[in-house]
Amino acid sequence: MTRYLICFIGSLLVTNTFAQSINQGEDLVFNLDFETSFDADGPVDLGEHYVLADYKSNKLKFFDKESLTTVKSVEFLREGPNSTKWPMGMSRFNGSLIVLDFYKSEINFLDDKTVVGMQLDFLDKTNGNRGHMSTWVSRVTPGEKYIYVPFQPRIAINSGEVNHKINSILRINVKTGEQDEFLPFPNNYLKPVAGGYTSFSSITYNQNKKSLFVSFPLNESVYEITGDSEVLEHKVDSKAHLNFDSHFYSDASEQKRAFDRHEYSKNYLEKESYWYFQYDKHSDIYWRIINLPIEYSDQDLSTHEAAKQRKIRIEVLNSELKSIFLSNAIEGLDVSLNSGNAFVSPKGLHIKSNSQEVEEELRFKTFVFSKN
Repeated sequence: MTRYLICFIGSLLVTNTFAQSINQGEDLVFNLDFETSFDADGPVDLGEHYVLADYKSNKLKFFDKESLTTVKSVEFLREGPNSTKWPMGMSRFNGSLIVLDFYKSEINFLDDKTVVGMQLDFLDKTNGNRGHMSTWVSRVTPGEKYIYVPFQPRIAINSGEVNHKINSILRINVKTGEQDEFLPFPNNYLKPVAGGYTSFSSITYNQNKKSLFVSFPLNESVYEITGDSEVLEHKVDSKAHLNFDSHFYSDASEQKRAFDRHEYSKNYLEKESYWYFQYDKHSDIYWRIINLPIEYSDQDLSTHEAAKQRKIRIEVLNSELKSIFLSNAIEGLDVSLNSGNAFVSPKGLHIKSNSQEVEEELRFKTFVFSKN
């Protein structure tokens, strides 16, 4: 039986305030060939290379880590039993590249010719009221023994109702294929709330603790699933002090009116929320992106274009999940669900730039946390 524990990050702990800062480092710029688009998925660090997946050209692109130029291009195998019909989302598991096949509801382990060497099924075996959409915010995440799949609830077509009474994490044992489920959405998600963006949890694996950590857009806590299958809630005393009340509707009828008027996305963009969450093994910290509200005057843009204009703040949590730094507002970054991207390397946190200055380049802004 899974035990559900709560760990309070106490306000009595003293924050070290000496010379802590987030500084901007050197841009990370990938030199693209004519086939690779700005919307390519990744990169994934595969040891000698970074790998980008360009789903438009149906190819994996291997980049030299020094020059950041393409050294190899491999086409996805789309036919046959060992194929990947609808690739979506990449990760690395013990040196192997894994890609989610949305069409088959499988996780595929690829060799250097994109032939599938092993498959893991993650098809939802409940009543079909949830699914997994792999994005840069919420993607399949490997540990040492397991692969974790974050689920999002489906939105009822007629009413817009969203049932968050589901387990949000599926854990798959890579060796045996055995599956376990964990972590219902937090209690505040039981109130009427828009579906879609608000349901994309961001998950990250901490190799030192051998635990998965989960952050939800509308909840301050960070949740931990340990290697011993315990579920821990860490009450984070965030320096951002976000207020989520305005995200929720007073009742189901108000929620349906918002849904009928196609206001779900607009309501979300106008309010603050947590977003990308990532453990940085190089610095033993956690990065947490906070979405700031988009001003109403910006709403003449499409939802996607409006999201690309969003300003963010970056919060840093230490290894014990205590908030130790919060940046000022930062602009010029693409943190939209559809085309945004971020990842961590030894150089810091890299976030996709909104200003792709040269057509043949994919530019990431770099942020470095200094803690003297």
